Amino acid sequence: MATMDMSTTKDRRSTRAAMVVLAVLTVLGSVVLAIATPGKADAQSGSRVCGASWRIWPDGKEHVYVKVIEVPKTDGTSCKAAMDRLDHIGGLFKLRPDWRKYNWPQSDQVRNWICEDLGRLVRGTYGYDPCLNMKRADHLMEARTRAPSEFVWP
Repeated sequence: MATMDMSTTKDRRSTRAAMVVLAVLTVLGSVVLAIATPGKADAQSGSRVCGASWRIWPDGKEHVYVKVIEVPKTDGTSCKAAMDRLDHIGGLFKLRPDWRKYNWPQSDQVRNWICEDLGRLVRGTYGYDPCLNMKRADHLMEARTRAPSEFVWP
């Protein structure tokens, strides 16, 4: 009987040790996953930005002008309406009259960009989220009428 109790005690100890090791590995795995996976800002989780952007490099210095509207990420119709509506550069010269002297190329479409990608373009830094200052167009009519957000860099 004593040998039976001894093996049962050893089994309990090895089971507890295995559970402790498994718990430690689970916690370490969660920490590594949290560090390795960049988080998304709340504003962009259900949103994308659509519109147009222009870039030039006069004298080796990059200038960027972007006009976008924030739309639901699953609404392709609103995104298309925003891209079509904002595909002209006219508003830039109200913001920066001195940039009128540059020869601007055709626009690039901004189609379903996440907010941080837009932030990287207009500020050059990871994690900048311009959508925090935007009001989302929740349906097609709002995408056709909402005032766009405009970004000029530098």
